[in-house]
Amino acid sequence: MEIQKIKEHPELVHQAALWFQHCFGIPEESYRKSMEVMLAGSGPVPGWYVAMDGDRIVGGLGVIENDFHDRPDLTPNVCAVYVDEPYRCRGIAGALLHFVCQDMAQAGVRTLYLVTDHTSFYERYGWEFFCTVHDKEGPARLYRHDIPRVAPEQKISLCGDDCALCPRYQAHSQEELHAVAKLWHKVGWRDRVLPPEEIQCKGCAAQKECTYGLKECTAAQGVGNCAACRDFPCKKLEAVLEKSREGEALCKARCTPEEYTALEKAFFHKEENLEFLRNQ
Repeated sequence: MEIQKIKEHPELVHQAALWFQHCFGIPEESYRKSMEVMLAGSGPVPGWYVAMDGDRIVGGLGVIENDFHDRPDLTPNVCAVYVDEPYRCRGIAGALLHFVCQDMAQAGVRTLYLVTDHTSFYERYGWEFFCTVHDKEGPARLYRHDIPRVAPEQKISLCGDDCALCPRYQAHSQEELHAVAKLWHKVGWRDRVLPPEEIQCKGCAAQKECTYGLKECTAAQGVGNCAACRDFPCKKLEAVLEKSREGEALCKARCTPEEYTALEKAFFHKEENLEFLRNQ
C-alpha cells in the first residue's frame, strides 16, 4: 500500500474523482473541480490523497477550506475519509491521516479540523472533540488536531532515529555512498562493503521489512511512529532500544571519534527523540 498526493500525480484525477463519488454518492464533477483547483494553485488547500494497492485506489481523503458547516473560521477541514471495506483494520486510515498531517505541517498548516459522526475513532489518532457545528443535516461533531512541532532540521523515524543526521541518508554522490558502505561494514551493520545503489537510503519504504516489526505495528495501530502509540513503550520498542545500546558500545570501540559522533547523533538518541515527539 502506498499513499499518493494527487497534486503530484494528476493522472489519478479521473480515477480518484470516480472513486470518491462511489464512496459518498457526491457527483464526480464536484471532486474533479476541487482537484483541478488544487492542480492550478500553489497553496496546500485544497489537497487530495489516495492509498493505492497497485493500480487500485483503496482509501483516500481530502483537505478543503470548509466541509459545509457553519463555522468557516475553523479551517482547513479534512474530509471524505474512506477505506474500502476489504482493506479496513489494516491501519490505512491512520496512515492517511498521519500522511496528510505531515504534508500540511510542511506547508505551514499547524491545525486541522474534521466533521464526523464517529465518537471513538479519531481519538486514537490524536484528534480531540472541539465543538458542535451545524451542516445541512443538523448538528455535527467537529474534531481538531494540532500537529506536533518537530524542529525543521529533524526527520525522526519510526523508532526514534534522526534520519536528517544519518550519514547514509545524507550521502548522494558515489564517493559519499562508498564511504558510508565502508563505515557500515566497519561497525558490522553489513557483512560486506555494498555497492552505492544498495547502500543508498530509501527510507522506511512499504516494501521494506522491519526487523523488529515496528513498520507493520505502527501501520496496524494507525500511528506515524512509536511515540504516538498508546502502548508506548512496548516490548518491540524495548528490543530496538536494547539493540541500539549494544550498537553504541560497538561503534565506540570500532569507530574514529569523528565517525562515532556522526553515528551517535543519528542513532543513539532514540529515547530522547521519541519522548520529545510524545510531549509535543
